[in-house]
Amino acid sequence: MLLNKKANANAIILFTILLIVTVIIITVFSPTDYRRALLNESYSNANDYGNVVLFEAADVVINETDLEEGTESIYLHDAELDYAAHRKEEQISGSFEISNSFIEDNSAKFYLNVDDSFQGMYFTFYVISKEGNGKINILLNGQSIYTASPDEGEKVNVYVPKNALKKGDNEIVIRATYPLNIFKENSFSIVDLRAFLTERNEEQRVEHTFIVEDASEIREPALYAYVTKMPYSIANSKIKITINEVEVFEGVPATINDYETPQVFYLPLEEIYLKDGVNEIIWEVDLGGAYSVDFVKIEYETLEEPDEEEESVFRFNIDSDAYKKVRSKRYSCVLTFESDDINKMFEYNINGNKSSAAVSSSEISFDVCDSLRKGLNSLKVSSGEDLLFSRIKLEIKR
Repeated sequence: MLLNKKANANAIILFTILLIVTVIIITVFSPTDYRRALLNESYSNANDYGNVVLFEAADVVINETDLEEGTESIYLHDAELDYAAHRKEEQISGSFEISNSFIEDNSAKFYLNVDDSFQGMYFTFYVISKEGNGKINILLNGQSIYTASPDEGEKVNVYVPKNALKKGDNEIVIRATYPLNIFKENSFSIVDLRAFLTERNEEQRVEHTFIVEDASEIREPALYAYVTKMPYSIANSKIKITINEVEVFEGVPATINDYETPQVFYLPLEEIYLKDGVNEIIWEVDLGGAYSVDFVKIEYETLEEPDEEEESVFRFNIDSDAYKKVRSKRYSCVLTFESDDINKMFEYNINGNKSSAAVSSSEISFDVCDSLRKGLNSLKVSSGEDLLFSRIKLEIKR
């Protein structure tokens, strides 16, 4: 009885071993299509080992594509630069009398307001009549700045020391000196008392901002403006221009010395001076300089993409099974170009992912799995020169 049970167990073991060996033999040595069906492996035909050809084209001609050039402008604010001296004329009094005697001292008192822009000043007036041999004494804020005995009909010029003036109201006292003979009187009749002030505007520096939407699209930028040198500007006064903290110009702009005829100012810029978003431009002028900067703009060249008709465009679909292979990392997505046009450059664009390449040999390949997506895909091929591909193929393969 025990022998029968042992014999049955040995028979079962032997049968199991024979069954395993049979499956291995069938799997390894059976026809390819039967073996792949047995293993449930996806494939496109009997000889591609699971490869999937997404598309294949022969004798593809790529015509030279010329990118169209365009011109765009970024318009900037105007700039008024004025750091020059200006003469300001002010009549203090039309006429007045001054006299001095034993009995009384009749002096004239006036007030003149000045601000921080003051650079210098002088007075003028006319003596139309006088009595005695006295002198005229002028005091500014209590400091004597003029003492003389002008003749009748004389125009008097009185230059004011800068340190005698102060910001705000300044007191001017004009008086006749006391006579040597106490029984006499010194007097003067004065007309058209004027003050001539030299002031300086403080518009030395002007800052503006402007927006650049996409600095990568800008080619050969240049700054343009109409620059007018003001008549009161000193000669050879310099302008300095800074863009985004980079000094791009410092010098005397080429201008026609005629206020009515401004000169076009042209300054080539480097592309790296500009950036996406907010940009800053600063204009500065030397002491004594005055310029009007109008119609300011940055002009640049753009390159427009060619129309789709000028490219070779291939569209193909990737179904769920094929996309599993793309995602599996066990397959390569091989894009192959075959051509005899060695050393020619071209560009391929898969779903917006651009790459440049050169025909370095008769057949070149690239793994493009990262650019593929499930569903509809597109491949665009373009070149800056005429190019013939004998074959373009995209295949998912082991």
